[in-house]
Amino acid sequence: SQKQYDEALILANYSHAEPTMTTLDEINDNLEQIQKTALTLGGHGGEYVFGMTEAMKCFAQVMQGDTIDYLTRVKRIQQLEMKRITEENFCRLEDKIAEPLRNLGYQGQIGEMIASWINDTAIAPEQVTIAAKEFLDNAKAETLAQIVDLPPEDGIDAVSGIRGVFWSGFSRYLGNFRGDLTFNLDRPWARPLFANILCHEGYPGHQTFYCRWDQLFLRGDLPLEGAFYAYNTPTNALFEGAPETGLHFLGWDDETVETPYLTSKDKTVFALGRHVLDLQRMYQNNACFMVNVENASQKEAVAYMTGSGFLTEVEANNVYRFFTHPVQSTYYPCYYYGRWMIYEAYEAWPKDRRNEFFRLLYDTPQTTDTFIKNVQKVLGE
Repeated sequence: SQKQYDEALILANYSHAEPTMTTLDEINDNLEQIQKTALTLGGHGGEYVFGMTEAMKCFAQVMQGDTIDYLTRVKRIQQLEMKRITEENFCRLEDKIAEPLRNLGYQGQIGEMIASWINDTAIAPEQVTIAAKEFLDNAKAETLAQIVDLPPEDGIDAVSGIRGVFWSGFSRYLGNFRGDLTFNLDRPWARPLFANILCHEGYPGHQTFYCRWDQLFLRGDLPLEGAFYAYNTPTNALFEGAPETGLHFLGWDDETVETPYLTSKDKTVFALGRHVLDLQRMYQNNACFMVNVENASQKEAVAYMTGSGFLTEVEANNVYRFFTHPVQSTYYPCYYYGRWMIYEAYEAWPKDRRNEFFRLLYDTPQTTDTFIKNVQKVLGE
C-alpha cells in the first residue's frame, strides 16, 4: 500500500511485529491457509479471524489489479450493505434540526438556517486548537469515570492545525499511551460541531481506543490478532462508529446527566451539532454512492453536496477526494453505517448494564458481524 498508494494501511501496531512477506501472492496464500483454519475454530474467535482475512484477501486482490465492484468490496471488506439513503431518512433528521433552529430564532429553508447557525457559532481558524484544549480535560475525566480505565501515562502531546488535507480531524497514536490531534483549518468549524469531532478524535474516541488496546495487549488481555488497527477491515465501522457517538456516551447532549461544567444551552446545541453532522454525513455518503456505484462525476457529486445549502465547496471537494482515494474509498462508508450501528445498539442496551456494553465495545476484538451478533444475543433478538 505504501509503495502503490503512498498510504499506510496499519495505523497502530501494538505488538510491533515485523513484516516478513514481500509479495501480494505470498500474502494471499497465507491468508487462504489462515482462513481455512478459522473455519474449524467456530465461535467468536473463528468468525473474527475469518472476517479479517476475507477483508485482507479482497483488498490484496484490488491491489493486484482485480476488478471488484464497489458494493462487493464494501461487503467483503467491511461487512456492510451499502445503499442510497432514502428521502424519508433525510426528512426525519431535518425535522429534528429545524425545530431547535427556529426556537433559536432562525428562519428560512433548512439549509439556510443551518448555514446561518454554523456561521454564527464559527470558531476562527486560529482558535481551533485553543477550543480543542478547552474540551479535552473534561472529556477525558468523564471517559475515565463512565466508560473505560486508561493508564496514568495516557495523554495528548499536541493539538495542531493543518491545511491541504481531505479529512476533518486526525488522531495519531505515538505509542507509549500518547497521541496527538490535528484538525483541518481549510474547512469551517462551528463550536457545537467541533465538540463532537473533538470527542471523536480524543476522548472517548480514537485516542481512547488506541491507548486501551495497547494497555490490553501489554497486559496479555488482547490477542495478537486484535493488536493492531488497519484501514479496510471489518473492524472499521466500530472504530469510527463509537467515536461518532462519543459525545453521547459522555452525556453531553443529555440534560438528565449531571455535568456541572456544561449549561442546558450547551447540551441543546451539542445535540443539534450532532444532528447537523449526521445530516452532512448523509449527503456525503450518498455522494460516495453516486460516484462509486452510479459513476457520477466530481461536478455532479459536488453539486449534490453543496445543494444541501450548508456544505461548502471546500468541504464537498475534500469529501470527493476522500471517497475516491484508492485506499480510503472503501473505508468511507464505515462512518455513516458505524455511527448508526453503535448508536442504535447503545440506545437499545439495558441502561443498568452499560458497563457490559463498553467492555464489548472497547475490550473485545470485533468485526461488524460479531458485534451485531453479540448485541442481538443480549437483546434477545
